[in-house]
Amino acid sequence: MFKRIFIPIIIILIFIISVAVGFFITKQIVPVSTNSNELTNQLIKENNNKENQGKIVFTNYLYDKENPLQYTITEQEKIKEIKSYIDKIELTETDETLDNCLWKIEIISEEQKISLIIANYYNNTALLTVQKNQQNTTYKISKTDCLELVGYANKKYYLHNSTLEKPSKNICQMAQQKALENLSESEIKEVQKILRETHTMLEYMLIDAVQLIKEPNSPYWKQFNIDEVFKDPYSGVLIETRGFFDTVNDLKKIENLIKNFETKNKFKDMYTNLQISMNNHDIEGCFKVHEVIHDYDYWIINYPAYFDTFPPADWGGRDTYFGNI
Repeated sequence: MFKRIFIPIIIILIFIISVAVGFFITKQIVPVSTNSNELTNQLIKENNNKENQGKIVFTNYLYDKENPLQYTITEQEKIKEIKSYIDKIELTETDETLDNCLWKIEIISEEQKISLIIANYYNNTALLTVQKNQQNTTYKISKTDCLELVGYANKKYYLHNSTLEKPSKNICQMAQQKALENLSESEIKEVQKILRETHTMLEYMLIDAVQLIKEPNSPYWKQFNIDEVFKDPYSGVLIETRGFFDTVNDLKKIENLIKNFETKNKFKDMYTNLQISMNNHDIEGCFKVHEVIHDYDYWIINYPAYFDTFPPADWGGRDTYFGNI
């Protein structure tokens, strides 16, 4: 009788102990995620309604650690915007240590100073160390959040930022007829196909590249200017990607197919100006060339714009016109 009662009790105790140990182990190995809403509370503890938001200083160590570039933001609304973005960043606490400092962001107010150190770019993550009251805490954040955050330090570029009125159907059709004159049906289809693919790939490329190559001395310009596998200078990751040179070559193909003299020169100007922008590491020049390619694709060569196989990188740009007819 005693055995029949004692054995089940032992089994139950063993089960309870196993569950408890398993829970303890799981708790130890699962990384700690910090609720994004806690970040601003933890870091800033300031009411965004305050009149004086202080300042935010960005220091860029990417290209010259001895003489880093520095950007100071004092515009109060922009500081609020940056703090709001920080509040949305998803954090995962980690024991990893920083190998190098790529960016330092100092949030300075009358009450306190908080430093955010960004380092160790990986494929899709970066490390963010928070320095406050002589204490350091390191987190993993997404590379997207990292690039967006440091993007506040300098000028923003937009693919489709124009308020010009769209051209009429008649104007577009006349421009199309002129651009494609004396071409066979197969040649027209070839021009339309190349231009659509080129336009789409250039947009995706600019979206991906803009945070990496805003500065003329960024080592990432090489990634988009060479026809070979690129080794990320910070993560060591090998990247195989299309570059601006692909766009130049595609525009040359279109120029060779086009028979209208004025249109032929337009495409020559496109690839010439893009090549100059590449050589000068001028991201603004690349965006300007995109505006011309955009108009020739949507409002002339492929008018009315359609998206059978190549959806645009930004659907909002379908109705944007930059004035190139």
